[in-house]
Amino acid sequence: MKTKKLKMLGFLLAAGMVLQIAGCASEGKAEEQEAETVTVMDANNQEMEVRVNPKRVAILEPSALDILDAAGMKDTGIEKLGVQQTESCLPEYLSEYMKDDYVNVGSLFEADYDTLDLLDPELIIYGNRFGAWDETEGKSLNKLKEHYPEADLLFYQVEGDTFGADIRRNCETLSAIFPGIKESVMSQLTEVEEGFKEISESVEGHDTLFLMIGGGYITFYGPEGRYAMVHKEFGFTPADTSTKVTSHHGAEVNAEYVMKENPEVILLLNHDASIGEGENSSAVEDFMGNTMIQKTDAYKNGDIYQLDPAAWYINPGGLASTKQMIEDIKPYVEKLAAEE
Repeated sequence: MKTKKLKMLGFLLAAGMVLQIAGCASEGKAEEQEAETVTVMDANNQEMEVRVNPKRVAILEPSALDILDAAGMKDTGIEKLGVQQTESCLPEYLSEYMKDDYVNVGSLFEADYDTLDLLDPELIIYGNRFGAWDETEGKSLNKLKEHYPEADLLFYQVEGDTFGADIRRNCETLSAIFPGIKESVMSQLTEVEEGFKEISESVEGHDTLFLMIGGGYITFYGPEGRYAMVHKEFGFTPADTSTKVTSHHGAEVNAEYVMKENPEVILLLNHDASIGEGENSSAVEDFMGNTMIQKTDAYKNGDIYQLDPAAWYINPGGLASTKQMIEDIKPYVEKLAAEE
């Protein structure tokens, strides 16, 4: 009987120790879970709480992929990554992510739920193009929420009117979520912001038209809207402040309009090239060969600058893409410096 009592006492003591250890472990896990979240700002400037260092991530906005790649994807801690594996989403400099190592999670506009289910993402980053084809507003986003109620959904975008501020917010947000890349991200952000400053100090007062061309058309973008960063971040003086731009694809104009505006500088974006039709397009040749365009000061002085379509049209707002935008404009800055 005494032996049984001793055994029972030993069992109770052991069980108590196990419960105590389990309780401590549970408490530790709770504290760990609390420590592994961070409050960040989304593109609506709304605070939201997200996991730090999520392991399974779906990116439906390629400028976010650009920043993570530029900072060093290996330092993010991401173990399983889903991206939009279409050429219209991923420019050449991000072609690494077309490999089978990454999950194809859809397009700019809609998700592939079969592959997203396999990924089971902890974080989904989406932009303003996502759901653009919805017949009902918010349908795609609501579907994401229903399918992945445990995932953090981060709305992420860059607008022309607030381009510089948006890039800074996005860099700070991604740095908070993936602290392993913070130093690299913020260092490159400083480089970008210094590039904005250098250009704006040089080009101020030089009137400029931003034009997009394609097969048989020319469209204009002014100091507000999609390409407002030309004037707000890069500092060019707008040659036209009266033409209203109501479409995301610009206001349709013609060669006569360009001749009458007679800008010092023309920034030229080939839309055909941005959608993969550049090799078969004569848009640039037709534009440069037009006799009315040839009467402009920009043409006569060699100040028509062709812009990188991936950086300006497909993927604006990344670190690599914004550095390319700066490089596209630097030849004019260097020319001005040489003339001083």
